[in-house]
Amino acid sequence: MSNYRTVSVIISFSKIYEMVMETRILKHHTKYNILSTENYGFRLRLKTDNAIHKLTTEILNSMNK
Repeated sequence: MSNYRTVSVIISFSKIYEMVMETRILKHHTKYNILSTENYGFRLRLKTDNAIHKLTTEILNSMNK
């Protein structure tokens, strides 16, 4: 029974480690402006909805010209 406890602690630790590393990497990308403005999947508060909205806006604008 004691073996199961170790596995559950490792899983919890890895999730915490993953969240810390994700935060650090995103801060680094933001600080040095590594991600392009069209990269919506990895940027804070930007979703695929924003990409779809931008695409439809550009299509409508080009059709109206």
